[in-house]
Amino acid sequence: MKILIFIAATFLLYCSTSFGDELTVEAKAANLFKDFEGRKFTPVTSFEGSGWMMETSNGAPLQRSFLQGQAKQIVALGIESFPVVFQKLDHKEMYIRYIAVQSLISITGLDPIWYYFGTPGEQFNGDLDWSDRAKEEWKTWYTKNNKK
Repeated sequence: MKILIFIAATFLLYCSTSFGDELTVEAKAANLFKDFEGRKFTPVTSFEGSGWMMETSNGAPLQRSFLQGQAKQIVALGIESFPVVFQKLDHKEMYIRYIAVQSLISITGLDPIWYYFGTPGEQFNGDLDWSDRAKEEWKTWYTKNNKK
């Protein structure tokens, strides 16, 4: 009897992990950002080594082209990743915001003014509303283009 219970439990575990447990696009995007937040990056080979540097909160330098390579993973997920990416525009880490912005530019085709070294909600170059305007432009695009 114990063997039958073990076999049944093993089969159910197999079925729950093999079928119907496919991650949604939003979950995949959230997992990628979780990795980025933990500084677990995917190796990038194309265009690596070009552009300005941006630091994480612990002082680790990250190159622009490297961050753009990380964004490509999000872009590959398409419009369905938008809600997760949009939330990251207010992230405390500048490099996470940069990955989100680069993802949205590629996904939407829109490139509103966004100060990469600015903090959303704070004035930058005399402009207080820069992040709100950009977010509104992307949100409007998503509302028009989301076919869900």
